[in-house]
Amino acid sequence: MELRESLSELVVCQVVVGRWERRVQASVCHGGRSSRVRLFAVRTYASKIKYNEESPNYAILEMLNSNMQDEVEGPSRNPYKVRAFETAIKSIAKLDYQIQSNGDAERLKGVGAGIARRINEFLLERAKSLGPESLPKAESSAAAIQRLERQRLKRRLMEIPGIGETKASRLLEAGCSSVEDLRDPRYQELLTKAQRIGADFFSHTQQPVARHEAEAVAHFIRDNISSKFEVHIVGSYRRGAKTSSDIDIILLHPSHVHVPTPSIPPSAIQTTIASTSDAETHSFAPKKKARGKASSKLAASKSPLLPDVVEPLYSRGLLAATISAGPHKWQGITLVPDSADDSNDTGEVDNRQERLRRIANREGVYRRIDLNMVPMKTRGAAFLALTGDAEFNRHARATAVRHGLHLNEYGLWRWCADSNGTPKSADKAITREEAYEALVEAELPRGHWELLRAETEEEIIRTLGMEYVEPEKRNFEYIAAREKKPVKAKATGGGRPRKNAQAESV
Repeated sequence: MELRESLSELVVCQVVVGRWERRVQASVCHGGRSSRVRLFAVRTYASKIKYNEESPNYAILEMLNSNMQDEVEGPSRNPYKVRAFETAIKSIAKLDYQIQSNGDAERLKGVGAGIARRINEFLLERAKSLGPESLPKAESSAAAIQRLERQRLKRRLMEIPGIGETKASRLLEAGCSSVEDLRDPRYQELLTKAQRIGADFFSHTQQPVARHEAEAVAHFIRDNISSKFEVHIVGSYRRGAKTSSDIDIILLHPSHVHVPTPSIPPSAIQTTIASTSDAETHSFAPKKKARGKASSKLAASKSPLLPDVVEPLYSRGLLAATISAGPHKWQGITLVPDSADDSNDTGEVDNRQERLRRIANREGVYRRIDLNMVPMKTRGAAFLALTGDAEFNRHARATAVRHGLHLNEYGLWRWCADSNGTPKSADKAITREEAYEALVEAELPRGHWELLRAETEEEIIRTLGMEYVEPEKRNFEYIAAREKKPVKAKATGGGRPRKNAQAESV
């Protein structure tokens, strides 16, 4: 393949060969000093992997193969998940001993926590249906079933926000036998404030959030804070989903304009795109910690999120508990307003008192909620990041990296290194602490970030060379469909494009 472009160019070709979908990515800089081609492959679908029927883990292998085929044949096939199944199956097929728990599986190279959980669930269900004799011979007893039940409870406890493996193990050792037991004062003492809140509202937050519930919360917020605020529902709701796992809210205010500078190492970004005239500059020269803390505190003090949003909504009986709070993001629990909250028959004061009473008695419907305070000038980047889904965001950010840029919830950035940024050595004697600071400064990259695009989603997507995608289509299924859609190949020299090939400029 010949590429005769005068400027840097990224060309992606796709060729389907048998069961493999190979994507050839070439990045060529003519007139420069580099010319490189990178190859990678993504398997689009898989056939059943062969293994010995006499394997000590034959039943587990059959279960994983079945799960893999379900993923392959599903409407939103994820090739990375298929690859994870394949890797795990090949690893387990090599074993000459029986897997007895997810702990045994997690220790294997190529088996992640998710597949290990599937194995544990399978062993437990099999033991219940076929009896202890279905377990490995070394553990064919009630003790083995009890161990599996303990592992299931441990995972159940870990579903509570803030409870990890260590804390779940401590709770089990203390005698906790269910999520409901966490209300016991003996176990409450072992939990942090955020963990107690997660346990207290666990039965509510495990339920999906209906669209009308998210709309009722957003409507209540608009009616009970300053009209200068803009309130928008994002996340799964904006993607058109019927239900969501929580309520994601974006808040905008004319006074909130501070844009945090990216904190990632600039060395991770390759600057390959020429600067634009409307780029906004943010210095990244090394600073002393004290000055950085003072700057952060100043920015936090100007954020209206806590004083002008959270506090009024607490006093009016909408917010029930705080999981985490900061100047840019608040996470917690909300009481979903009902029809009585919109009625003026008994007056606003009575309605507020009734809501506060319901919260105190844990009556009503509660959901997880995130309030995101977004700078006005970065609204487009925030909508892009907080709408999702995760696969679409990963795709967009990976595209930015390929262009030598950095995309986050505050905008599309480019790093510009200073040519004369090397610190000068001191002529006078310095202390050990000053010498250490000088050494750190010498190692840090010196330069500044440029904010290229942030105000609209369309601008960011267009700068990345991507086609704009409506929020309802931002998912892995749509991305995969677009990549498979045949388009006319770009002429790159003599001859004609290969059959079934796809060329796409990024």
